[in-house]
Amino acid sequence: MKLAYCLSLLIFLPALAFARKSVNPSIKLDQVGYPIDAPKFALVSAPAGTFLVKRAGDNAVVLQGELSARATDANSGDQVQVADFSGFRTSGTYYLEVPGVGRS
Repeated sequence: MKLAYCLSLLIFLPALAFARKSVNPSIKLDQVGYPIDAPKFALVSAPAGTFLVKRAGDNAVVLQGELSARATDANSGDQVQVADFSGFRTSGTYYLEVPGVGRS
C-alpha cells in the first residue's frame, strides 16, 4: 500500500483505546479507517436519532448527523440505522458517538 494512501485514511481508534464502559457494541464501523474520499458508514443497532463524529485528541465534535430510519440488515437480521459521514474529509483520529447509546 502506498504511504500517501495510508496517510490519507480517516482513522477511527479501536475500542480498546477508550474507557470500556462507554464503548458500545451496538455501533459497528471500520475500526481500521476510511479513505478520505470514500463513502463512510456505520451501523447502529440500538434505537437513536443522531450521531456525532468526535476528534479523539480533545473530544471536539467535528460532525453531527441524523441516523437513517431503522431497517433490517440482510446479513445479520438486526434492525439497524445508518450513520453516513461520507462528507467528512479531514484526516485524523476520530470516534463515533451516538447520544444515549455510547461510542465506538
